[in-house]
Amino acid sequence: MIVGSGVLGIPWAWQQAGWGLGLVSQGASIVYFVFLSVYTFQVMSRIELLQRLLSSGYSFIPVGFSSLFGKLNREDFVQKTQETESALVSEEFSPRVPTVRVDFAEMVGLVFGRKAQYGVLVVFCLEKLILMSGYSIIFSSSCAALIPIGTFETCNIYEDNEFGGSCRLKVWFYLLVFGVVVVYLSIKGIAEQVWWQGSTCAARFLVITILIVTSLVAIFSDTKISDNEEIDHSPPVFEVPQLGIIVSVTLVAFSFQYGIPNICEALKDKEKDIPRVSLWAIGTVSVLYTLLGLVVPFAVEDIDPMVTLDWENYSGGSSERSWWAYGVASFVLIFPAIDITSIFPILSIILTDNLISVNYGQLSKNKLTRKVFYSYRVGGCLIPLVVAVFVYDLGVILELAGMLVFLLLGMLILLHVATKRLFPEKGPFDYKGFNSVFLAWVLLGLSVAFFFISGTF
Repeated sequence: MIVGSGVLGIPWAWQQAGWGLGLVSQGASIVYFVFLSVYTFQVMSRIELLQRLLSSGYSFIPVGFSSLFGKLNREDFVQKTQETESALVSEEFSPRVPTVRVDFAEMVGLVFGRKAQYGVLVVFCLEKLILMSGYSIIFSSSCAALIPIGTFETCNIYEDNEFGGSCRLKVWFYLLVFGVVVVYLSIKGIAEQVWWQGSTCAARFLVITILIVTSLVAIFSDTKISDNEEIDHSPPVFEVPQLGIIVSVTLVAFSFQYGIPNICEALKDKEKDIPRVSLWAIGTVSVLYTLLGLVVPFAVEDIDPMVTLDWENYSGGSSERSWWAYGVASFVLIFPAIDITSIFPILSIILTDNLISVNYGQLSKNKLTRKVFYSYRVGGCLIPLVVAVFVYDLGVILELAGMLVFLLLGMLILLHVATKRLFPEKGPFDYKGFNSVFLAWVLLGLSVAFFFISGTF
């Protein structure tokens, strides 16, 4: 899930902002998201505690945001009711490994109340729908660039983007095909498509590796990827006016924290596997993302916002294309389209699960009527597909999504501050170096700064 539409925009963003600024942004993002991932684990364990208290007869008064800046006394928010027979003893307030999934929007509602929950849900839905529109663009534009429709030739939407033109019509046709596939997979659910998720995950890393290796070959042989001419350009080092682009694209590519409860629901040993899976994901993609952003701009002069389209005429540095060069180009172009069919449904499921949990609580999909369940799943897919009919620029999509990501991550930090101060007892994910509330406020300040940077630069 962490490798989605964002990764295809990284080389473009690094070329716009410069490889030096890209390295700085990448390094800062790695540290930032490691902390946010651990904060997510800690919030999940304390939400489990809060739910346990509520089921035991305690009542909880939602925390006001202004209260976070003052003294936060647990007794003012966690109170006994007539049904509570036991006293408030410290053992009751020990965070534990979560056993039941609680969606991000529902966490916000439990801690901060319904108004905050609805506000976050609006931002959450917008961010997810924008990203899903990006996935729709990736699928349709990749197919239009590689697979001809009847007697119509292939086309690049970034070169022929006239609304209602022949290329747009081809893109719309593939949007229709994509819609049929993702609606079906979204209805099926994550657990029922594990094999598909595993296969596409392995293959997407292969595509990234091909982009890096073929770019390195072009650089060391001093030939362009599409012909035997010499590379006659060098990317900039620091382009500060493009800081908003690199920050937005980098953080969109890394952000997955508020989807951890949904993604990790099927893990068996959650205490070990939740941090292991999340942190290994960050470590692995950090290496791949850095290599991709650092290498490709030196090999390709004018990178498209969706980098795989630059491999449409890949020749391996020769004036004439051999059979294997056609194979490489075809695989690089078509696989993102196939891969997106595995990532889009995950986002759709996370989005609709949050909406369902807000409106129906902890009801499982088996307790919902089919009409309600299908309307959420289908509606969650159709909206971004419609957006993709009118918007084709992946760069714009990633910048918009990046701004909304900061708002959601800021709320995640506020959740961490509130739950950590209310329940300071040591939990299963309270690792050394990740327990400072002051540091959490610093990260919140960075989130606010990044939001304004992404919107103004």
